[in-house]
Amino acid sequence: MSQLLLEEEKSRFQKFVTKRGIYIAMVSTFLGLFAGIPLLVWFTTVTIVTIPTLLLFVFICFAIGLLPWRYVRDHLEMEYYQFAMYAFSGFGMCFLNFLLFINLNVCIHEKTLTYTSADVRIYQNYGNFEAIAVEDAALSRNLTLFLNEHFHVENDVPPPKKITIVYATGVLGFDTIKECKFQ
Repeated sequence: MSQLLLEEEKSRFQKFVTKRGIYIAMVSTFLGLFAGIPLLVWFTTVTIVTIPTLLLFVFICFAIGLLPWRYVRDHLEMEYYQFAMYAFSGFGMCFLNFLLFINLNVCIHEKTLTYTSADVRIYQNYGNFEAIAVEDAALSRNLTLFLNEHFHVENDVPPPKKITIVYATGVLGFDTIKECKFQ
């Protein structure tokens, strides 16, 4: 009796995947392409993450998206390359953005670091800040965006000698800038 019930549940699942699986994959692929990529670009502006680390996370999310292929290939009217496109842009982008969202909103701890002008050089160009961190390109990118968003550049004001940055570390270990103070 229980074996008959399991077969009935499988057949419902198979019917669902056969009827609606292609549409779910198509919608999530378009969502990943047209909303996921812009969100990913925004997350890289608020999260201090290097490009190689981000590419590694993209590859891992893509690989996780490919795992269900062996279970749904007989019930889904898709070729492998179509499923790979779904796994990358549909599942992979959505999952990566979800992870970065969780990292941004769940703070594990905060730290405060003070940099001197030898560590972080701050320039004022055409009414905007430009920060160059000597050792960290990801920090330079995010610090420049943070400074231009939160501070106003005044003419003929010398650049600060020290800058104190308050970082919040998220669940994945990526930092975000919470506050900056000039000294």
